[in-house]
Amino acid sequence: MTRWPLAITLLAACGQPPPPQQPPQHSVSTPDAQVIDAPIVDGTRTLLPGCTQRESEARLRELEDISARVQGATADARLIVDELRLFVDKPCMRHVRPAIAFPTEPTIAQLRLAFAWGFDSALIEAAGGLEQKHGHAVQVLPPSLVPDLGAQEKAAIAALRCTATDGSCGPAASYVMRAEGAFDARYAIEIASHQSRSDDSYSIHLEIPARACAEWLSRDPDAPRPKTYEAWVSCMTSRVPRNTRFAVRDLRAPTKGWLVLRGHRGHYAVADEIRAYDLATGAAYVASNFQGLVSPGTPTGMSAFTGRVDPGQLREVAFMLRARPALVRVRTRIFYAEIPESLSLALSKDGAFPGEEEWGRVVMRSSDETTIHALLRDGNDRYEGTFTWPESFWWPDTHLVDLVEIMEAGLVRGCAPAKLPHRKQLEIPATTDPALVRAFDGLRTATCKGVR
Repeated sequence: MTRWPLAITLLAACGQPPPPQQPPQHSVSTPDAQVIDAPIVDGTRTLLPGCTQRESEARLRELEDISARVQGATADARLIVDELRLFVDKPCMRHVRPAIAFPTEPTIAQLRLAFAWGFDSALIEAAGGLEQKHGHAVQVLPPSLVPDLGAQEKAAIAALRCTATDGSCGPAASYVMRAEGAFDARYAIEIASHQSRSDDSYSIHLEIPARACAEWLSRDPDAPRPKTYEAWVSCMTSRVPRNTRFAVRDLRAPTKGWLVLRGHRGHYAVADEIRAYDLATGAAYVASNFQGLVSPGTPTGMSAFTGRVDPGQLREVAFMLRARPALVRVRTRIFYAEIPESLSLALSKDGAFPGEEEWGRVVMRSSDETTIHALLRDGNDRYEGTFTWPESFWWPDTHLVDLVEIMEAGLVRGCAPAKLPHRKQLEIPATTDPALVRAFDGLRTATCKGVR
């Protein structure tokens, strides 16, 4: 990795003791290097307690070794994470520790992904202390390590797991890539408001303003306040925009069974619908009761038809429904938190800090949102869930809606190439509009000839 010699040289230069006219407080000299036990500013950086030039260089050498082993062919993910836990407890690193949550069941693929996002680059910066950007001191906030899935989430996707030699993993890999591309596009929009330009090098960096935690906590009088530097880092980390990623990627897409979508689509113009799709053939059965609530002359009433959609697109819809428990929210970019001038830079003796979840986050909804119920059934294998229509602040739902609309736009009306299962198997509730159910049941005669 070509950046290491340069990084070590810069950090070593920035880590020199301050000039004599600015003596550090509470400092002593040793044969090795000056030991600094209180923060000082040398004009470009602030060195944190216990951090010396020698310690900073030692951290960089250790990180270079860890980084090389992450990319190695025989890397042990658990061992590397254990080393990283110890690493951030050492001098020069403790100030970044509250911004890092460690998985208990890491994989080497997850570690490589985090390092590709710049996790190691952020630790390089942290090893030199606190930086100056745009005229003020900042704390570096690394990208996330991909977190563990809970037991419930693991159980939900167990039937989708596959091995590297299993050919059924192939199509799902493209679905994962397309979904994460859609998440990246939304993430780019969200982080744009945090973008600023450095005064010295004109490099672009992403920053959380000093007021971020204060403004957030002012909305909730009962919320805890950060009382230590570590707690402040944790709070600021919780304000960093999250991207969405698959925590596991060895997944297969469903290829057979029936997908049933039920619910209201629309706000001022509402369609109450039942749609059933066969994953094997793409057969489509659609009954819709449309009610125009605003525009005079808008066509209303019942419609019912059959046809066929692209099976590949249908399976991608089914995959995004089934695989949603594998999705996690993560930081995929390096951010910097502007340090308030009033904040004490002293680290607490016990080093304790609250987790990011302690600080809370806003969940927003819109009045035009409706809930679509989804059932995916293949014999005894059954999945049931819901998603928000037409757009959600939870990106996976919005991506799912996009996939459904793309699939339905390509629907070719005609006979259905698969026989519609009995209503009981499709689990259409008894509370459903009877007229809509009758229209849906009436489609059974529109199956293509010769289909059993």
